[in-house]
Amino acid sequence: MRRVAIHESAHACISERVGAGTVHGITILDREGGAHTLTQAPQDPILSRADVERLVLVALAGRAAEEEILGSATSGAGGSSRSDLAIATALLASARASLGLGETLAYRASPEQAHALLAVDPELRRTVEAQLARLYGRARALVRQHRPLIEAAADVLVAEKHLSGADFRRLFAAYTRARKAGRVRTGGGRHG
Repeated sequence: MRRVAIHESAHACISERVGAGTVHGITILDREGGAHTLTQAPQDPILSRADVERLVLVALAGRAAEEEILGSATSGAGGSSRSDLAIATALLASARASLGLGETLAYRASPEQAHALLAVDPELRRTVEAQLARLYGRARALVRQHRPLIEAAADVLVAEKHLSGADFRRLFAAYTRARKAGRVRTGGGRHG
C-alpha cells in the first residue's frame, strides 16, 4: 500500500511543483482496486515543448519516486497502453512526429498514432528514448528535492486512502512555506 501511495503522491507533488496541472484528488484504492491521481491540466490546448516535458515529468514521477524513496521501481508504471510509461512515450513521440516540436516540421502521424512510428523508425525511437532518459533523470532529481512532501502526502494516503485536492494544496502550501523558511531537509537517501 505504501508503494502505491508513494507512486501516486509523486505524480501529484511533481504536477503541482512544475505547473503541469492542478491536483483534484489522489486515491489509492478505487472501485476497480487501482490507484489514480486526478489532475486538470491548464485549459490551453496548445502545447509548447516545455508543456510536453512537464507532462512527461509528471508521468515519470511515480516510477522515479519508487526508485528514489523505496530503492527500486516496479512494473506499476508500465504494462498497458494507458500506463505512465506509455503516456510519456506517446507524448514525446507525438511532439516529434505530429506537433512540430522536434527537429523537423514534417507531419508524420496524428498525435494518437505517433507512437506506432517507434516500431518502424529507429531514429525516432532513439530520440524518444534519449528524451525519456533525460526527463527521468530530472524526475528523479525533483523527487529527491521534494521527498518530504511526497512522503507526507503518502502518509495521509496510507491512513485515509484518499486525499482531496483542497487538502493536498494545503499540505503543498505548508511544505512550500516550511521549505522557504529553511525548515525542510531535502535530498535524502534511499531506504527499503
